[in-house]
Amino acid sequence: MADLKNIRVAVNGYGVIGKRVTAAVSVQEDMSLAGVSDVVTDWRAHMVIGNGFPLFGATTEHAGAMRAAGLDVTGTLDELLGQADVVVDCTPKRIAAKNIDIYRRRGLKFIVQGGEKHEAAGHSFVAEANYATALGRDATRVVSCNTTSIVRTLTALKRAGLLQRARGTLLRRATDPWESHESGIMNTLVPEPEIPSHQGPDAQSVDPDLDVVTMAVKVALLVGADDAPGQQGRGARRLPHVVADRIDQHQRRPGRTQHGERTHGRSPATARQPL
Repeated sequence: MADLKNIRVAVNGYGVIGKRVTAAVSVQEDMSLAGVSDVVTDWRAHMVIGNGFPLFGATTEHAGAMRAAGLDVTGTLDELLGQADVVVDCTPKRIAAKNIDIYRRRGLKFIVQGGEKHEAAGHSFVAEANYATALGRDATRVVSCNTTSIVRTLTALKRAGLLQRARGTLLRRATDPWESHESGIMNTLVPEPEIPSHQGPDAQSVDPDLDVVTMAVKVALLVGADDAPGQQGRGARRLPHVVADRIDQHQRRPGRTQHGERTHGRSPATARQPL
């Protein structure tokens, strides 16, 4: 039985979600981070070590590759699970579904992410809406950030007696930063063809009483300080320097004021005067 004053947490996957889960667990007074498991040998694995977290390879082969890359590896995922009371699976879409049998055979409580289906855990979670229903469960699924924002907003309206139904369009980034070369988009918007988009039914997996229909549009990714290597969790997104420089050059080129307004052939000094 887990010591409720010191719950040992394993994090499987150190990507967009995993790095934040790891940081959050590390500052909890009633939790300790057993370690982080992954398959990569790039800057993400180096950040695990740099932050002082124990690094584990997903398999013996992955652990060997990490050691060959000069990383200090504590062991394998199998060994990590032996030191944990609960595992937060932050692996890519559909990978967690393959890991669930391993967790269950070990008698571990587990949390999966929104890329998995509701049935994977039998429960979908947003703290503001259904915290109480997660108590005592062996597993839950944290829905995506987009679905979480929908549920939070609609729950607030529902509690205030202001919600009858919801119909909306959400804009979401097309891909994660390190996969932008595979599925990123530039200078465009891409509407998703299915209506409803998955976020509406996903919200209903948290609160079946919600009358909600969603549409979704993919937008180009703006990489800010929050996503740059070595800058995780250090503040709000900012324009990359190259983008900011281009905007500055655009605004200061001939024929525009410092605010980017067209001067229509006049000097910037007289551009604000009536024509």
